[in-house]
Amino acid sequence: MTPFKKSFSIHKETFVPKALAWANNFCNFCYLNGNNKKYTYEAFPETLAVSSSNGTKLSINNSLNDFNTLFETAKEYYGFISYEFLSDSNSNQQFPKGYFFSPETIIRFTDSETIEIESLTEPNDILKDVLFTEIPQDIPQLKIDFKSSLTKHEYISKIESLKQHLNRGNIYQINFCIDFEAKNAEIDPILVYQKLNEKTPMPFSGLMKLENQYIICASPERYLKRIGQKVISQPMKGTAPRNADPIIDQNNLTELSKSTKERAENTMIVDLVRNDLSQFCKSGTVKVENLCEIYSFDPVHQMVSTVVGTLDEKILPETIFKDTFPMGSMTGAPKIRAMELIEQFEAKPRGAFSGAMGFIQANGDFDFNVLIRSVFYNESQHTLTYNVGSGITTLSESESEYEECMLKASSIQQVLSNYS
Repeated sequence: MTPFKKSFSIHKETFVPKALAWANNFCNFCYLNGNNKKYTYEAFPETLAVSSSNGTKLSINNSLNDFNTLFETAKEYYGFISYEFLSDSNSNQQFPKGYFFSPETIIRFTDSETIEIESLTEPNDILKDVLFTEIPQDIPQLKIDFKSSLTKHEYISKIESLKQHLNRGNIYQINFCIDFEAKNAEIDPILVYQKLNEKTPMPFSGLMKLENQYIICASPERYLKRIGQKVISQPMKGTAPRNADPIIDQNNLTELSKSTKERAENTMIVDLVRNDLSQFCKSGTVKVENLCEIYSFDPVHQMVSTVVGTLDEKILPETIFKDTFPMGSMTGAPKIRAMELIEQFEAKPRGAFSGAMGFIQANGDFDFNVLIRSVFYNESQHTLTYNVGSGITTLSESESEYEECMLKASSIQQVLSNYS
């Protein structure tokens, strides 16, 4: 059935909360929001995709065997893949290794005052349903008591052990993470997303509902994008805090851009990404377009590099993911050995954290973020989790790395503290 398509003028400030509340009545929805951020190769296009329980959906548990079908149906899909997507080990958080759905309705925000509704249902009826949706009032929240699997002392001890591997040359860099979990938690995931996005408006933010589970994301990082035969990866390594004082803020930015440690860390991952892309791109086409570029967000400055390549025409889409996932910025280098040590030293499987969320278009183009600065909520089990991490090298100081992790967690903690 050919979908209907129609454009409408809207008042965005009041429309978006109603649209999210309307979407929450369905089995699945995915709201991607680039927050109009300027980003090389553009941020996420603002889009709300919705599917009922009768819609086409796919839980990916046999990794590439299931994933292949997404590119064979010529449909648009929205979803995520977990960090353990290609691993034999299990994921955590009761999330599948991956989950995608083909929406029955897509609302595209074409500009600040206009939307386009593409749906199997008459668009006028969709707009009416959205506008007549009542936004739930704030409900009393249970106190959220997060427990970390690692104390500060345990974290520092593990970092020192990992530095022994670094000093022996077993690895050159590793991304090490701490997980936090709260049980008996009850939140309004839409309200949490809105508060998180208000505090940290990022170019690859999103809110996804998969039946009774939610991904609440304020990601600043792109994993991989495809435009025709071009692929783009933008690894992020290097973080510095923002400051209300413009002089201090500029000093923080300058120190980050000149930091030997941060530039070395970013360059290592760039080399890893170049190698990954060279496995399936045409010879001589893999290039670093921007090295160690600084982007300024709230509440941090970030160091980002851009690596591009041209696909070989014979390459299947699933090969691209097999050769690049998980992303080097969330593993380390060499990737395989770093992943082995992550599994050995981190307390739990990562699950959806440091996986990727995004969309696949009917023509095979796609765009995926890195699932960091994110909260994962299981509504039926009342569990709430998030993770933070940093890149560890021989130049790393354990105390400083712990402080960086806490800085990254601060935005999430401040938003969630409103529920205490």
